[in-house]
Amino acid sequence: MMVSLSMGRVGGIANPLGSNFANIYLMYLVAPIWVAVKWIFKGQYSKVGELCTLIGKEKKLVAGHVLMATILFGFSSVMYWFITGYNQFSKQSEGVELQPTHMLLTGAAVAVIGLVVFRIWDLSMKRKRPELFDDIDDDDHSESWRELALGTIGLIFVSLLLNGLFLSWSELYSVQLSGILGAAVFAGLHYFVGALVTSLPELKVAVDNYEKLSAPDLNTALSSASVSNMTNLAIAILGLLIVGILTACGVSMKL
Repeated sequence: MMVSLSMGRVGGIANPLGSNFANIYLMYLVAPIWVAVKWIFKGQYSKVGELCTLIGKEKKLVAGHVLMATILFGFSSVMYWFITGYNQFSKQSEGVELQPTHMLLTGAAVAVIGLVVFRIWDLSMKRKRPELFDDIDDDDHSESWRELALGTIGLIFVSLLLNGLFLSWSELYSVQLSGILGAAVFAGLHYFVGALVTSLPELKVAVDNYEKLSAPDLNTALSSASVSNMTNLAIAILGLLIVGILTACGVSMKL
């Protein structure tokens, strides 16, 4: 998103907003199905049964995360409308433009409500079931400044590559892609394609934790969508505030 903004394109904010959509189907559908299929191919049928039993036992926990992730997706949908004036699943007509600054800032303000809603729910869950957060198996994690630096450099490079591809595709295949994504091709590519790519790390977290077959790790797997959706809202709010400040200062921005 930040790389996109540095290019004068607001459409990159569609990336964190689209991630809220991608997280739901990746973490709550693809990840558990992938884990179950992998166990079936290995002949580990008992583990499939254990996962189903765990999910059944923790159905309230599952329902809470799915509901919260969906609510946050609703807030991201409202933000998308405040940016483009269109529903994210509808085809924008020709000439779609960036909404006025006051609309962008209103969208950011509405999303803040989403963060407050999540915070209230999160604190309530931590108070009711602290064991879900105290007994997490974190043996696979390590602290390394070198890995952080390399990861950051790699992330910036991939962001430059993706934005470059999306910009070129928006020009070269505007006719074909606009028939699928609507007039705001660049934002559409960020929402559906870029968001899918940037949700893959959360997918890895979800798969790893579904396999551990414990309530705390199930909570971590489910949180890879709900908590990520909250973080994405915060990132999008930051993006809208930056755009609002830049446009107020006379900087020209477009989708």
